Amino acid sequence: YQIVQATGGLKPTKAEKSSSSDLVEIGPRLVLSPVRIFSESFYGSTLYENPAFVHPNVVRRMLRKENSKAYERRTIRKQKTEKRKQKLRRERNEVDNIFAEEPRSDED
Repeated sequence: YQIVQATGGLKPTKAEKSSSSDLVEIGPRLVLSPVRIFSESFYGSTLYENPAFVHPNVVRRMLRKENSKAYERRTIRKQKTEKRKQKLRRERNEVDNIFAEEPRSDED
């Protein structure tokens, strides 16, 4: 934050000095949430560990796993469709060709 004096280009009076300053936010807010606090600078026994912290690599791994599940569901669906099509196919028998044109012979 920055304290800004609101003056209209003229010297402010005593009354204006007390009420004319505003707090203005400069830059983005930064929030730090501690993951782990050690007894030494960067090592030692753990004094505090944030139980709600989830490592970004774990989040990415879970997203990839969900995407792979979608792929598995899609391939299983394709296999079921192919099995169903196999069941619905009719086998050809000799009666199917009764009205089919017979091949012409060259002797005619």
